Amino acid sequence: MPHWRWSCPVVLLAMLGTLWLPVAVLAAPPLPASTVSPITGGDRLKIKTFVQYECNRLAAVTNLRRAVRIRRALTAPVAASANASAEFRYRYAHTVGVQCAKLLTNKNAALNAIIVIADMRDISVETALENGLSNHNPAVRYWAAKGLGEILNTLSVIRAAFHRAIAKLGAALKAETDPIVRQRIEDTLVEPRNPPRQAASLLIGALATTAKGFAASPPHDLESVVSGITDVNKLLKKNVTLNAVQTRAAVSAVSRLISFSAQWYDTRQIPLDEKPFVPQVMAAAGVLLDRLGKTTDFSGLKTGPKPDPVSLLLKVNNVTGSPGAPGEIQKVFPGVKSPPRIKKTAVAVVPAAPRSKTRP
Repeated sequence: MPHWRWSCPVVLLAMLGTLWLPVAVLAAPPLPASTVSPITGGDRLKIKTFVQYECNRLAAVTNLRRAVRIRRALTAPVAASANASAEFRYRYAHTVGVQCAKLLTNKNAALNAIIVIADMRDISVETALENGLSNHNPAVRYWAAKGLGEILNTLSVIRAAFHRAIAKLGAALKAETDPIVRQRIEDTLVEPRNPPRQAASLLIGALATTAKGFAASPPHDLESVVSGITDVNKLLKKNVTLNAVQTRAAVSAVSRLISFSAQWYDTRQIPLDEKPFVPQVMAAAGVLLDRLGKTTDFSGLKTGPKPDPVSLLLKVNNVTGSPGAPGEIQKVFPGVKSPPRIKKTAVAVVPAAPRSKTRP
């Protein structure tokens, strides 16, 4: 082909035109007006086409800034439209939940997908969020729990769905190994204005499991313990009433937690970054025990920021009791046994454990 043809302005413009054409074709499909109601079949198709287009972009993107822009594009139709009709909001959020849920198995797109789902703040994405609770990525599980917390109050008017969500959160809490995700799930369980008693059982069970671990080795996540005890207090403030079995279980778990923490603190085997949380555990436990026993007997558990190990252990023993010597707890809560003694290890100092990086 003669070289002049490549330099001809007409030919060059024609070639450039063919290169520009795909750009125009790939523009985001149009959405129906967010105020539209009722939603027609054509409107549903437009919503599905738009969401699929943005989800495909989200699956392919590798740049964080571009991912954030795509997330904003997916959330904007409901987040930026105060006048959107209820029908549009539900249909759009439902479609986002269905399409983004398909990305939860994509390790590169799963986190972006669950953030978009959570940001819908609509009960139509309940199933997608529940599925996210079992994802292999702890950050995805964190956002799934956070998203459920955003909709539990609204979901509470649908009793079957509400209790299903609570049950899913409970199962996730029992299986969770990441402390920050576990803390997020616990916080979610106390989000509803009228939490079910089942939530109390789940939180108390989690504290009991943690206490069992403390009996065998030095604590490595006292911050989560403070949060867990505080969450039980929050439930009681919301007029959740514990039955006798739950009360005994709560007191027993808290008694063991503070006793084992004080015992390990006395052996100087608690990691350095955990030591500041020991007084906070004692203070939170004192508040909960006083609330459960309707007393002020346990406020003495409060200490300074750096309590003397021996003095702290003696103070805690007076509260929890020790083998052969009942404490204040046994007086207020008959039937609660004194915690056993830990088996001290030969390690002198445990190095500080790295903090989880799950929280986005």
